[in-house]
Amino acid sequence: MISAIERNQLEGWLNYIVELLDRLDRLNREKASVQARYQRPAQPTYRTYKTVPRKWRWWVALIISAIMAFIMTELYFIMVGNYEVPATTHAILILMFMIVTTGPAFLLWFLRNRFLLSKLQSSTHRANKKREHQNNMLHADWEQLSEAMSAGNELVAAEERQIDLQFHLLANEFSQHVTGHFPAKYLDQEVVRFCASMVANHRANNVQDAINLYETELHRQRMENHAQAQLEEQQRATRVAMIGAVINAAGHAATAAAVRREGAATRSTLNQNAAAARANADRNAERTRQTIYNAARNLRR
Repeated sequence: MISAIERNQLEGWLNYIVELLDRLDRLNREKASVQARYQRPAQPTYRTYKTVPRKWRWWVALIISAIMAFIMTELYFIMVGNYEVPATTHAILILMFMIVTTGPAFLLWFLRNRFLLSKLQSSTHRANKKREHQNNMLHADWEQLSEAMSAGNELVAAEERQIDLQFHLLANEFSQHVTGHFPAKYLDQEVVRFCASMVANHRANNVQDAINLYETELHRQRMENHAQAQLEEQQRATRVAMIGAVINAAGHAATAAAVRREGAATRSTLNQNAAAARANADRNAERTRQTIYNAARNLRR
């Protein structure tokens, strides 16, 4: 047996542990809520550039001529109504029609390269200039949004640092008043409340007696409702593991918080720089491609 003063002290200490665990749960919820407020702008979808039309090679005219000759040969056989001709005759007719259609095919090739192509290229360049302007506007808006979100994220990071500080202070309290005095595997609000009630009801004189009573009650519940008791035990084990991880990690909260802040700032800067570099690289690559093509076209002329 223990004295009334010792019993009150033990009960008060157990209730103090419950309070620490409640504070830990509250801090976990607050931290999750704060982290959900971080904003990250989505990368804009830039418009792709149109391909600048090129000149047709001379052999394109021959292909056009061959296609026209084949079509005219088939039309000829349809008109005369005779399909059973030797292959040699068929080839000769195609060759004759190719001779006839070569002139119109080269005329079409010349008109396309001499007159139509310049209009097509001019239209493509105008469209690409317009798309480049639109892409620049999209990128400028994205950078402005990134800066605004970065400023907002700094405020969120300040709140997270305050929570990390509270984690650190809470871990110190656990280390000073709980660790080594209460079994870590039973650090759960329900278990500690049960132990406090056993001490208050004079059914337990120390922590070990209270935990033995808890195990007895848990065994009885398993026998009555195995599935539900097993589920509750799994949930309790999960909470205990989480609490243990937080306590161990929070012992280095000050250093970890500083590392996280520096890492977050570095990642934010790197992400913004990388996105800007990718966008600039895309635009520069397109400009370079068009410049090379235009230079090659001028050399061919």
